[in-house]
Amino acid sequence: CALPIFKTLMHSISNEAELFARLSMKIYPLILNILDPVVQAMDFIEYGIDLATCIIDNVEAIRPEMWRLFEALSVSFNEFAFDYLPYMIVPFDIFIAKDPRTFLSGRSESLGISYLDVIGKLIVKTFDTGGQMDKKVATRMFMSVLHNCQGHVDGFLGMFLPGLIDQIPHASEFSYRRMLIEAIASALVYNPELALQSLHQRG
Repeated sequence: CALPIFKTLMHSISNEAELFARLSMKIYPLILNILDPVVQAMDFIEYGIDLATCIIDNVEAIRPEMWRLFEALSVSFNEFAFDYLPYMIVPFDIFIAKDPRTFLSGRSESLGISYLDVIGKLIVKTFDTGGQMDKKVATRMFMSVLHNCQGHVDGFLGMFLPGLIDQIPHASEFSYRRMLIEAIASALVYNPELALQSLHQRG
């Protein structure tokens, strides 16, 4: 399998912008194929996610065509790769942090919803079906949206914060309880009035 070689090569040339960009364009189709729900290349999906992460993490700005990787990650998560959420959170976080404007304005053609709603559905699915480790990852996604989209996601906060508060009594793992408390603190920083409203409603 050539994927480990590609991975090593991409990391080794990450400081050579022109060469890195050229090779990235060659690898795009391979990554998209790995993440395709029709193909379901489960043996290689970690490499695909890692290559996608390497590409977007080592560019100064997210180019429009790179959002195809966000789309592919979203579809694969929904269709067959739920168990790989802990790996996917890194590229999702990079997309949101590096290009919050596109994240807030863009739409997933495959799923027919906004990129923000893609993350919302990811959080809902994880809290509906995942274990505490997965829920910890979803809570981190909630925090990433708040941290990077200050003042633009009041509805997102109002939708998810009450559920996160309700999770605290059921969080048996200390690291998960701590992350839930950090999420509440992030909500208070984002919008104190809205966050306190949710806290008051939950007693």
